[in-house]
Amino acid sequence: MEVRTVEKPEGTGEYFNANDFAISLTYARNLTDRFSIGFNFKYIQQRIWHMSAWGIAIDVGTLFKTDFLGGMMIGATISNFGTSMRMYGRDARVFYDPDPNKYGNNDRIPAMLETDSWQLPLNFQFGLSTYILNTENNKLIISIDAVNPSDNYQYVNAGVEHSFRDLLFLRAGYQMLFLKDKEGGLSLGAGLKTQIPFSKMSVKFDYSFNDYGRLKGVHTVVLGIEY
Repeated sequence: MEVRTVEKPEGTGEYFNANDFAISLTYARNLTDRFSIGFNFKYIQQRIWHMSAWGIAIDVGTLFKTDFLGGMMIGATISNFGTSMRMYGRDARVFYDPDPNKYGNNDRIPAMLETDSWQLPLNFQFGLSTYILNTENNKLIISIDAVNPSDNYQYVNAGVEHSFRDLLFLRAGYQMLFLKDKEGGLSLGAGLKTQIPFSKMSVKFDYSFNDYGRLKGVHTVVLGIEY
């Protein structure tokens, strides 16, 4: 994006960019044949031009399998429980005049602006899912999630996934139901999973499209290895 100032509203000739970055490490295990728990540790960084902020957070999730309605599963997660973030960088450096009414003093003392910190958006999510079709070759599962974010009102997500031989996956859903002034909408996706020869690992490829209203559509591609 082009840098614009009050003195040069048409641009200074400089350009800046902004980006977000996150890296995570996930660990999960089955405590019993019905109850599972998982942890996701992550490092988050945001940057805009010469300023950046970073934080550390953890996600915790649980999953419980029941015998009701074709093996209904109940899950809950708490996301982004961690440190606050604050912008640092050379763009906060300014020249300060401690007494502008006094003549002859140094009016260009180097100083650093102190930026405010902010908390990561803490989310609590509770969901249910169950199979309405479960055969050797075809499985059809429906899911619904209730989300309670710290920075917005509550809303509901709903979706359905069809899998063929645990190899090909087709998905559809709708996000942010019952949320006023929402930007989320229809989501579509597909996935492919294949076993790596002579090993217990498998490669998984997923693609999804999410409609975000005025922010337009977002395409997401995921490549993963499971073992």
